[in-house]
Amino acid sequence: MEDISVIHGGIGTIMTAAYAGKPVVGMGMQPEQDANITCLVRKGFATRVPKSKDPSKKVHEVIQLLLHDEEAKKNLKNFQSPWKNRMDLRWRSNYYLRNLAANVDENYQVQTRG
Repeated sequence: MEDISVIHGGIGTIMTAAYAGKPVVGMGMQPEQDANITCLVRKGFATRVPKSKDPSKKVHEVIQLLLHDEEAKKNLKNFQSPWKNRMDLRWRSNYYLRNLAANVDENYQVQTRG
């Protein structure tokens, strides 16, 4: 069983990781992915790894930290709990928009201004 998710930060993978209850190590390759990862970092259950030619050492360090970060696990459970047992896709989408995606546009604008 996996204890952590290492992802680029696309919307599908961040929601799958949150639903599965896995802390996230994210390294976005595109502005949208960077914005999604920033939202998870703000929620307290993810860490961003900056893009580089060889990020493996940094990814390994962050994984070790997140595996033992009880606060991150608690934050993830708090984020996850309202929708963990909900099967209604519309409700989940609205929850996501209210609690996570609200920061995406703001973050994207800040990153692309110059």
